[in-house]
Amino acid sequence: MLPAAVACSKVHQFYCEADESCGLDGTCVAAFFACANDDVTCEEFGRRYDSSAGALAGVCLGEEEAAGVEPACGYEICGDLETECLEVDPACLPGDQASDAPSITTGSVEFDLSAARDDFTPTCGESFGRDAYFEFTVTARETVYLDTWGSDFRAVLTVRRGSCPTDGEMLGCSVAPCADDLTLASFARTLDPGTYCAIVDQLSYADAILGGFHVKLRLFRGPATATVLSANMTSGDTCAATDVTASSCAAAGGKDVVYALLACPGPQPIRADTCATSGFPAVLSVREKDFATTEDFLCAPGCNGTTGLEGSLPGPGIFWLSVDGPDAATCGSFELHL
Repeated sequence: MLPAAVACSKVHQFYCEADESCGLDGTCVAAFFACANDDVTCEEFGRRYDSSAGALAGVCLGEEEAAGVEPACGYEICGDLETECLEVDPACLPGDQASDAPSITTGSVEFDLSAARDDFTPTCGESFGRDAYFEFTVTARETVYLDTWGSDFRAVLTVRRGSCPTDGEMLGCSVAPCADDLTLASFARTLDPGTYCAIVDQLSYADAILGGFHVKLRLFRGPATATVLSANMTSGDTCAATDVTASSCAAAGGKDVVYALLACPGPQPIRADTCATSGFPAVLSVREKDFATTEDFLCAPGCNGTTGLEGSLPGPGIFWLSVDGPDAATCGSFELHL
């Protein structure tokens, strides 16, 4: 059964009629909110949506009321004074359009969508959500993780190859990977050197009207050899690997195989072991966020009787699980169970 909050998202749009949209509570509502809606009043906004014209219309409150018109509510947009009811046009921030996307390196960047335009419709979202563009660069092949944790609206994250104005190949579109928190969208993939574009979009027109408007985009990097785990069991061989990390409970120099784990918000239990492996005394360790700048916070033998590494991942985010040799001279094949 689908969670109620995403029951009528773009992915499951068949739950709604053709002239309906997905409301904030996951139920189908009229395509655009009427002014009589208990959740919003037209007095809160200077712009309205003209459903007959199919576009945002620049008609001020007084003119509409004088004409006896009761349209659906709309919103302010920067750089468009002719259709604003405000005397001063809100300034467009860097990132409002593809042509002025700011760069993000590692860590996080924030953006205010309160006057942003709708320039992009994500393939896994809906139309009329405000959006922001960001660019990042990969200098050597590596695994890249992005998420929208810290944003305050139902977020959609799209990643494309190339700079934002080039409208390059889409590499991923994410919405609500964790049913318990619809503000989180995420992307994880090994990328070749080059420039990439990340677009954070509000899921629908409902979010554009009711907010929130705070974007937070996080970016973390890891080794190119890291594999994003999608199963509870995998196997490998550290003899064919290189030494990319020093586990705190092993001697230096051991070759290691790294896996990426994606966690939803809140403490997420983890149990991993290599007890099915014979002859190779593996060491398991876990670190979070940016692989090169953090240290492991969990470390244990791959098998200690019938158990291995146990602990908790402080989600959400990406976590790097390393299968390491106990020292520089020891390597071998393994079977990892989660």
